[in-house]
Amino acid sequence: MFSSKNEKETYKSIVDWDLDINFLKTSFLQKGKSCCTQVFPVENFDKLWFSYSLKPNIKDENGKDSVWIYFNCFSGYEEVKVDLIVKVVCKSDDFLFDLQKTNEKQEFIFTSSGSQGIKLIGHENLLCFKYKALHLSFESSITIKKSEIHNSCFLSDKLLNSGNEDLKIIIGKKEIMVYKIILQTFSPIFKKMIEAQNGDENVLEITEFDFETVENVIDFCYGVSEDISSDIDELIEILKFSCKYEIKDLKEKIEFKLIPQISQENVCKISNAAIEFNAESLKAVCQSVLLAKYAKMPAEIEKLDENFVKNIFHNFFIDQGKLTLPFGESEGDQFLISFVPVLILWTIFMIFFTM
Repeated sequence: MFSSKNEKETYKSIVDWDLDINFLKTSFLQKGKSCCTQVFPVENFDKLWFSYSLKPNIKDENGKDSVWIYFNCFSGYEEVKVDLIVKVVCKSDDFLFDLQKTNEKQEFIFTSSGSQGIKLIGHENLLCFKYKALHLSFESSITIKKSEIHNSCFLSDKLLNSGNEDLKIIIGKKEIMVYKIILQTFSPIFKKMIEAQNGDENVLEITEFDFETVENVIDFCYGVSEDISSDIDELIEILKFSCKYEIKDLKEKIEFKLIPQISQENVCKISNAAIEFNAESLKAVCQSVLLAKYAKMPAEIEKLDENFVKNIFHNFFIDQGKLTLPFGESEGDQFLISFVPVLILWTIFMIFFTM
């Protein structure tokens, strides 16, 4: 008998972001320009991270160029509902002007990782501004729905030890017996491979992965995933397997198992794995770690994917912007990026990748 329990919890945050008006106007000339905050964790929810991004060259519903703000959700939960209010204040030397139009509450619902945005202001209006900066305040209420399933019949153990499996998987000199239907359910690639077999052919051989990796994958498919290794190299191999065989649920689980282990020492290795295996949530957090640690570049920076580094320096550093972190961090922990550190980092980047 299976039992399920649905729980909802709400988390609130406020993020303040100051943006230089001249920087915004200059970015109109840069197609594809995007400025992103670092990625924030949600306390007590290890499978939920979020960020904000500003895209200055988006067409609105009338085809006019506009500046848009996006809420980016990186989630491994069943559902995440975001109630967002974006308050915009135009700042000058002697007064503040509240742009009231954007104060309406927006509701976004995410059933997986993704981005949803709202129009901030049109180019034609912004070009007329004589103010020095925009002050953006993001007030978000994040409701997380998570479903916990409990298997009170120990079905997974019974399936694993039933002796009635109908497919043999050979890995080197070892083999694992499994049920075809279970692999077919989780992987469209395995489904095609099994359907392509002739007659009584009930054998698949896997040569590019070791036995431990395949065993971890099979355990996951049978619902026995708590014993998956925490070794980073092994997790990267499982991520590679999930990408190759398109096991979406496993890929998501491994991404959020790797995220808490990202450090200054391994961020380059994990970043490259995230890029190679299209792990978007993992890649976003790696970018955030590199942003947060920009004063101390990783020793293996030269091994990091070149386009990935360019993207960080070009799009993720907030030119002439100041970001106050959510969740009550002190003023000393504010995320402050200006022209000088960006120039220094760009110089470091050019040295490494032009040698």
